[in-house]
Amino acid sequence: MTWVSYALNTAVALAAADFCIKIASGKLSNSMALLLYGSCTFLAGLIWVIIDKSRGVDLYAQPMGILAAAGVGIAFSGVTIGLGRILKK
Repeated sequence: MTWVSYALNTAVALAAADFCIKIASGKLSNSMALLLYGSCTFLAGLIWVIIDKSRGVDLYAQPMGILAAAGVGIAFSGVTIGLGRILKK
């Protein structure tokens, strides 16, 4: 896949997420929504790691990489919370 394909797929995924947030708004609490979102994200990452491990891909983690990845998770959690709060109004 080219970077354009990834960009288009990402845009479609973000649009789908926005659509789903609008549907879910008011139908479950923010904390439940974040729990479900986080669970789905965790499951996707876990499956990816299992697939990589089964293919013999080396799994490694340097301290700076762990901190950066945690930063991404925290940032996207903030985006999720923000969208939920905006759409709840």
